[in-house]
Amino acid sequence: MELEDIIADTTELLDKGKTIPPYPMVALDIKKEIEKGYGQADFDRVADLVEKDVALAGKILELMNSPFYRRSRGEVTSIRTALNFMGLQSFYGVALTMIVQRSIPKDDLLLFEKFWTHSIQTANLCKQLIGQRKELLGLQDQIYLIGLFHDFGIPFLGQLYPTYNELMEKALFWGEDIEGQEIERYKTNHCVVGYVIAKSWHLPNAVREVILNHHTRSFSNEPDQETFNTLKAFLILAELILRDYEKLKETGRMPQFTIPSSVLKVLKLSEKEILRQKDDLLLKLKEFSAHMGEKGK
Repeated sequence: MELEDIIADTTELLDKGKTIPPYPMVALDIKKEIEKGYGQADFDRVADLVEKDVALAGKILELMNSPFYRRSRGEVTSIRTALNFMGLQSFYGVALTMIVQRSIPKDDLLLFEKFWTHSIQTANLCKQLIGQRKELLGLQDQIYLIGLFHDFGIPFLGQLYPTYNELMEKALFWGEDIEGQEIERYKTNHCVVGYVIAKSWHLPNAVREVILNHHTRSFSNEPDQETFNTLKAFLILAELILRDYEKLKETGRMPQFTIPSSVLKVLKLSEKEILRQKDDLLLKLKEFSAHMGEKGK
């Protein structure tokens, strides 16, 4: 089947099963403030909206006090402070993720929590990696949203198909690429499902396109696709680092770290430069897992 046909069939499948939850009102209100621009956005109004949802506010503060965000000035205790540190777009992404998280049935709690931890960790790795490049700081918000939502189709496929948990476990616990098996069994995959949901919620176009293509290792040769290539390459790199971290926890041994030459070419980085960043990021992942209550080795 052609990709366009798979997307059309997946859209129909999700609509028929009423699988896509309505766009959360809190997230919509935050998005409206973002669209005003940083100079015009009302941070106090955004903070007030979130603070009314005690559980959501608590989750955001827990994340802000994790090793990926920890500041030397001490614990973050207010949503307004969290918003200032995180920025509107990243704050919006986290809020949307956590709101939707609550709307999805949790048939397998361990698997469910593993998925959301994976999403948050990937987003943080993406933002840390791109943050090393001053000329790319303008892409931080987009790469953070991509990290949060790149595998967003997984829990929704789990809702549609009770047998899907087997594949979800392979992806999250064993780091397997499952999109081929998904197409064979369900005539769609989590990349397409995530793309359809991201489009339905009007997430930025670059975010949607990377979600759709994040499991392919090829890049576009078109000159106007440089931003897409860069965002995709950072996501691939973040996923490789996270996969090694999971294998290290499982076996106690550091696996061979292999970076596709296409990723190095797009990012204009050497393997040595990436390896220098990797050790620091692995330490942050370990501290983050402990902070969020995840059992690790």
